Amino acid sequence: FTRQADSVRSSAAVGGEIRRSQPLIRLPPTRIDPDQVPRPTGYTDPVEAPGGKRFDTDKYVMPPAADTVYTVVDRGSAACRFHRLTTSQIPATPQLAASAHVPVALMAQPLADLGPYEPPIPLLDFSRMRDPVTGEGTLPPRCSRCKAYVNPFMGWVAGGSECFCNLCEHCFELPRAYALALDAFSKRRDLNDRPELTRGTVDILVPKDYWTKAPTTPIVVLVMEVTYVAVTTKVVSHVAKSMRSLVRTINTPGVEFALITYDSTVHFYPLNDSKYPRLRESMLVMPDIQSPFVPAPAELLCADLSQSSKRVAKTLESVGKRFEKTNVTHSAGNAALEAAVELCNAKGGGHILIVYATLPDVGVGAIEASELAAVRQSALESEKDKGDRERSPASDEVDKTLFSFRQEAFYRRLFAKCQEGGVGVSVFCCPQPFAFIDFATLAEISVKTGGRPHLYSDFSMAKDGEHLFRDLERSLFVQAGYDCQVKIRTGKGLFVDKLYGPYTPSNPSDPSQFNCPRIDADHAFTVVFRVAPQQRVDESKNAFIQCAILFTSCIGQRLLRVMTLATPMTTSLSLVFRYTDSDILYNVMQRRAADCVRARRPFRKELMNLLAEILHSYRLHCSSTTTAGQLILPESLKLLPLFGSSLFKQAAFRPHGARADERVASLLRMIRMPASWSPAATYPRLYPLYKRFATSRTRDREFGIAGLWTGILDNVHLPITLACSAEKITTDGCFLIDTDTVLWMYLGPELDPEWLREAFGVSEYAQLDMRATEDVKLIPEEGKISEVIWRVVEQVRRDKGSHPHVPLRICTHSKVEENNLLYIFVEDPMGQEMSYVDFLCMLHRQVQSKIE
Repeated sequence: FTRQADSVRSSAAVGGEIRRSQPLIRLPPTRIDPDQVPRPTGYTDPVEAPGGKRFDTDKYVMPPAADTVYTVVDRGSAACRFHRLTTSQIPATPQLAASAHVPVALMAQPLADLGPYEPPIPLLDFSRMRDPVTGEGTLPPRCSRCKAYVNPFMGWVAGGSECFCNLCEHCFELPRAYALALDAFSKRRDLNDRPELTRGTVDILVPKDYWTKAPTTPIVVLVMEVTYVAVTTKVVSHVAKSMRSLVRTINTPGVEFALITYDSTVHFYPLNDSKYPRLRESMLVMPDIQSPFVPAPAELLCADLSQSSKRVAKTLESVGKRFEKTNVTHSAGNAALEAAVELCNAKGGGHILIVYATLPDVGVGAIEASELAAVRQSALESEKDKGDRERSPASDEVDKTLFSFRQEAFYRRLFAKCQEGGVGVSVFCCPQPFAFIDFATLAEISVKTGGRPHLYSDFSMAKDGEHLFRDLERSLFVQAGYDCQVKIRTGKGLFVDKLYGPYTPSNPSDPSQFNCPRIDADHAFTVVFRVAPQQRVDESKNAFIQCAILFTSCIGQRLLRVMTLATPMTTSLSLVFRYTDSDILYNVMQRRAADCVRARRPFRKELMNLLAEILHSYRLHCSSTTTAGQLILPESLKLLPLFGSSLFKQAAFRPHGARADERVASLLRMIRMPASWSPAATYPRLYPLYKRFATSRTRDREFGIAGLWTGILDNVHLPITLACSAEKITTDGCFLIDTDTVLWMYLGPELDPEWLREAFGVSEYAQLDMRATEDVKLIPEEGKISEVIWRVVEQVRRDKGSHPHVPLRICTHSKVEENNLLYIFVEDPMGQEMSYVDFLCMLHRQVQSKIE
């Protein structure tokens, strides 16, 4: 970027005057300096070592920020990749918890991906330990009272034949094969050889006593729409081509694949035709779409990809040719989905990838036009004020039509089948431009079964092709568990009070346990604890939480993952605030809001009151000596008002300015969002890449070293991050905006022609404006600015770790996308919501009124 400084300075002077750039919008002045309010901006420290900073779980008090690069070493307590608390100092009494108003909650991501420099989770097999008397295999040792599994914090008594449970403080007898004499320090002699006694997270290969059915390798079923719309929008050809390239890379033995297509009927393809050579390259048509069934044995329709990948690829290639001249417009998508569930159940469970291009309008589960009349009207109301950013009174009403779903009886019956068989459903909705596809209905089965709902609004190959391919790839290769059973156990003083997530507790009165057909590495859920009275508070003791998840792995093993977390308890209110994690607290607030919307309950007043109560408590108990008129924010929670202001501007909660399907997609993403996704999704990161008329001082401070190598692997320096406001976007610049789901690149109309030529291969801005937005591409060329920009884009993606692919989209001036871009800037007033500075003032008034 800096090597163009001379040409930029010469072009900045026109007629003896220095030209100044214009911001995208101008906001009215306020009494408070916007640059003085807290926000997560500034220079991003580069990674200083491969894998980032190292954290030992027995040493850190506060875990590293969830969206940073780090390596965790498990020293007995579960790593923060799997468990994160809203506060790392648990209030020891219910009175203290009530005074703080900070909800004590755990965000769990039980199958999260490990960092590249972290050791794998130990796999244990207790069945190999034989009882010396009976000769039978040993079950995983656990407490006879609370059923907690043995972990590093349990003690040993009676010479090693009994164990003291750290959760319920009960002594229980160990299996004879597991008992062992203690050393002089009352520790087991085989301590270093027992990962379950030194690691906070372990996997256990469970015996048949834990089986409800024999575990099998989950199959993959692709269900693809082949109607006229799906063919003409190239959804069929692209999905078939993508899957052809992906199935060739699956070499895990035992992973089977099946293919189903549908239009007004449902079609099956014999992929394992070695026993039936006459059926080779044939297609079986199932016309009964009211009572769908599988028309052939499951063994005929499923092929082992490690042996038949070429056969599967050839069949996928034939699908595009077979339907390229179709004129069928009706879709029996839900009939095909029900048949796919039956096929998965016959094979013992699996993962269904279903692609919709239109609404299923015939067959079982069809969504009729009469059902959608009210929804379409609500969708029009949601879009009609798009672009209106004027203030109006905020409403606490929830759109009860938009977030409800149709065909409830059908989906309830289908979910029961998925739950029984361990079947997860991932939905890929690819509607044609300006089409409404009722994402709330189609995605509901995906949310409940642990799949992933995907929406590609106004689908086009140029815009969404790579994104769809990457999502299909991640759905196939992400770490996942099937037929999952989850149980949260707590030590004395804590009780599970509420579960936030798309899951239903096994017992309505006990939210600590639930079942789910599928959970993958991108799934997170939250439990809120209630602090119970204790007879005696000992601050030297820890609070213990153990999460156990029983699941079938992708290679057909029935595993039990046990994660044990130890965290200090305190009687000091100041310590509760000091060790509060604002990212996790916001994540809990976000899930609470999403839960209210799905239940069609108001949420705004509840969350505003929670924010005011937390800040009032800190002001009253921890900062009483400061000036009465000041708004005092604890260091750990200084960004909480910003997150609160941004929450109400998310697409899911805005009454106007977003399409109905996009609002639903935003809401469904929130209820399963991991902690590492929340910061950028809440407060988008704004990076300046270039400013034509910037002074040398501004250039050096903001993006002078951007794109230069740091010397650590392939990492490069990132530009400074600016306040997420449209006032920071200037017409002479290029800016990168990370919203966690999309990387937007804004190109201002006053960019330097020489810079445009090196970055995008055009000599003037008008050439960009003449192209469709999706046709503007960043193609890195060695030695040119485009290569440096590409390095920055790749670094932003790399810092997200195992995050799903984030597409890059380019926005130019005066295009429709520029108006959509305004809804990204969460510090600005937006529709019914006030600006961040005004929100902070309003929150200050609420806190002040409580003090008075």
